[in-house]
Formats: sequence, structure tokens, C-alpha cells
Amino acid sequence: MSIATATSWSACFTISRIGIHSQKFRQKYTERVHAKGTTSFDDVSARDYRHAQDVWTRRKMTTFKEYHDFYVMTDVLLLADYYEAFRQAMLRAHGMDCLHFPSLSSLSFQMALPN
Repeated sequence: MSIATATSWSACFTISRIGIHSQKFRQKYTERVHAKGTTSFDDVSARDYRHAQDVWTRRKMTTFKEYHDFYVMTDVLLLADYYEAFRQAMLRAHGMDCLHFPSLSSLSFQMALPN
């Protein structure tokens, strides 16, 4: 499973408590119960829901904290990959390292100046 696939269902479970146990998760949330104020499944497709269950099972998760930590880790790794790809593109195209600039606007201003 790729990281992009793992995060495509990231909005499936917006749960207010993190320390939820596997049994409670299965009882309350795998039945797609709509508990007003805590979780909303209105916009979750059946495919995304099955994928989230598959990730839970394959990763042998026992608490919602593990699920949350996995989600956060995949988000951070995706962000790092995109940022590194952007950095390499700027180095190739303009010979400038975006890490040397405090903001994107300062990088674009520097690129607009004559060499």
C-alpha cells in the first residue's frame, strides 16, 4: 500500500477521543453509526470506509491512538516528499535552493530579479 493510498481516507474518522480501544472502535464505528457531534460518516464512501478497515486490520492496530499515529506519520512523509520534489525542481529550473528563503514570496522575488 502506498502512502498516498493510505492518506486518501484520512478524513474518514474525525473522533474527539484518541485513546479508544479496538473493541469500542469495532462496535461503534465499524457499524457506521452516526453519533452527532463526534463522528460524521455522511461524506465517507463505502470504498473509503472499507479501506480504513483494511488498514486497521493489516497494521494490527489495537487502539485508535495507533491509527491516529499512522495517519500523522503518512501525512508528514507525504509533505516531506512533496517539499523535496519542489526543492529539486527549483534547483534544476532556477539554481536556487528554497531552503535559503524564509517564504515563497521572497524566493519568487529573487527569481524575478535580473541575474
